[in-house]
Amino acid sequence: QLVQESYLDSIPGLNFHASHQRGNAALALAVCQHAISQYQKQQHCYYRTTLSNNGNVTKEQISAALNNTFWPGRCHTLTLPSSNNDNEDEVSLKLRCDGAHTPISINACINWFQSILTTYSEATTDYESG
Repeated sequence: QLVQESYLDSIPGLNFHASHQRGNAALALAVCQHAISQYQKQQHCYYRTTLSNNGNVTKEQISAALNNTFWPGRCHTLTLPSSNNDNEDEVSLKLRCDGAHTPISINACINWFQSILTTYSEATTDYESG
């Protein structure tokens, strides 16, 4: 059974860096649900004792797992410190890195970059007008 992306809206505290990560998260949850159900069908004592709460995973556990997932080089932001430590107003340099290498991942990367630019542009406009 597939997990619908809309299910993710019911999980508090999820933070995705890019929109395509929602689909990836839904797929990961579906795989986990399938694995848990398969382990439960097997009558191996090891699996029955290691799955807490009869294999039911809470939304808080899902949120923590997805928010702590890190894939270096995919929607990756590196913040380099300012070269001038005396000037607190100096902005540090942020490098946006993504090792996209297929047409689909390149499109996802472009969308991620565009969302960052949109967010930055809106923040800059708000700052300048305030």
